[in-house]
Amino acid sequence: MTGKAGEERREQVSLTEVVQQAFPMSMTSAVAQAARVLNDQHPRRWREVFVDGELLRIPVRIYESAAPMELFDTLDGDARLMAQCALTRHHDGYVRQAHLKKIIDVDRAWVAPYVLALLGEYVLEIVQDVHAGLSEVAVAGSWQRARYARFASENAGFMELTRQRALSYWDLYYRGRYRTFADYPAAQTLAMIEAVAAEGA
Repeated sequence: MTGKAGEERREQVSLTEVVQQAFPMSMTSAVAQAARVLNDQHPRRWREVFVDGELLRIPVRIYESAAPMELFDTLDGDARLMAQCALTRHHDGYVRQAHLKKIIDVDRAWVAPYVLALLGEYVLEIVQDVHAGLSEVAVAGSWQRARYARFASENAGFMELTRQRALSYWDLYYRGRYRTFADYPAAQTLAMIEAVAAEGA
């Protein structure tokens, strides 16, 4: 893996490689299970992030037919969570939103980039779900505060890119609804996380 964390990169790799590189090395036993519900064969684009010091590649988009939700019940806990995280990168906003709701309350360090990436996208309902789901970041001693503050501290480039993307979508689509960018839910959530990161959580 080369390049600056947070930057978007592109490469043609296999599905198994995508899943392996998108989660910690310690979870490789769950990769084959997770890959069973993912059939994407398109060229890969990803953003590189650090999670507890380990460099991971988070897919930018997955293009495939979404697996039936009941298929996820056949997976073990970690494999199911990995597949659900990956599908928050799906090209269909309804699929992204459905799988976001499955992961946003999970206390795992490697879930954070999948949740936060959605703040830099254009679907307002998903941005609002993330904003509401991360309300405990502001609560002293909460797991959300610890997890997301640490991720932000490790990934300044990713956070800045997400902020720039959120700003662009606010400017293009949501100026009429939110008078200033600071009023936009994505901006509020990012600012809250960056503030607790600066405090050292």
